[in-house]
Amino acid sequence: MDDSQASQIGLHVPRMYRVAFRMLADADKAHDAVQEACVKALAGLGRFNGQAALATWLHRITVNCAKDAIRSETRQDNAHKAHAEQVLHAAGVSRRPALGPHEQAGHGVEAVSPAGTPANRPSGASWATLPGGCWKSCPTTAD
Repeated sequence: MDDSQASQIGLHVPRMYRVAFRMLADADKAHDAVQEACVKALAGLGRFNGQAALATWLHRITVNCAKDAIRSETRQDNAHKAHAEQVLHAAGVSRRPALGPHEQAGHGVEAVSPAGTPANRPSGASWATLPGGCWKSCPTTAD
């Protein structure tokens, strides 16, 4: 590897950063992914055969490094969640979500059938969609 090859890769770093930032939505993680991509590109420069443009090759390396960062973060999050669940279970703490005021008052949300309409909906009733796709009965108004 000579300085001209390294400088060629260096010209593409701003574009590589934009790609990584779009995927990771975090400046530090994007910088890390670009740094990893540059290391891999420099190490594999001898394998670059010129069938594609250098920018295309670097783009693919950057995308793969960003995906690796996402996978790594997901694995770490899952490990932390599993550990937290074990600690809570050992302490005898339930992770049931707290009921909201609507549920505490005894008003449940109707089940939704696979077609996306409320199951067992009474005829003539007016129904509204709640956030998350749930349905609830609304009072009808006389015209």
